[in-house]
Amino acid sequence: MGRYTSATTKGRVKQVADIRSEIESKVKGFLEAFNRGDAAGVAAYYTEEARFLPPNAEKITGKQGIQAAWQHNMDIGVKEADLEIVELIPMGENYACDVGKYKLRIEPGPGVTVEDTGKYVVIWKHDGESWKMDIDIFNSDLPPP
Repeated sequence: MGRYTSATTKGRVKQVADIRSEIESKVKGFLEAFNRGDAAGVAAYYTEEARFLPPNAEKITGKQGIQAAWQHNMDIGVKEADLEIVELIPMGENYACDVGKYKLRIEPGPGVTVEDTGKYVVIWKHDGESWKMDIDIFNSDLPPP
């Protein structure tokens, strides 16, 4: 947020801070749903027409498909996630770009735990009531197995 605070008016700074606070709240809710294994709860944070671009898979469009994708990930052992917003860039009144880092704890089998770290970009859209993810893409920092 630093580059916005020094070059903007006080009203604009408040707006950027408000957007960040609202999106951080949504990220917290997303993580709570994810970490309890609630794929439907996770999908609720996406717009109806959202695009989900996971690594090594085709693009998925819409909440129902996104819910199924997250459920699949949970079913194959993705157990816990953590997200950190590194940079939040407002894009007009109804969009914001969130560039961040993630950590995933994966348990692919009994007694096996793997941690994946990587980066993501989410385009958030304000639908008139709240912020929701409209485009979500992420990829690992780890080399392929």
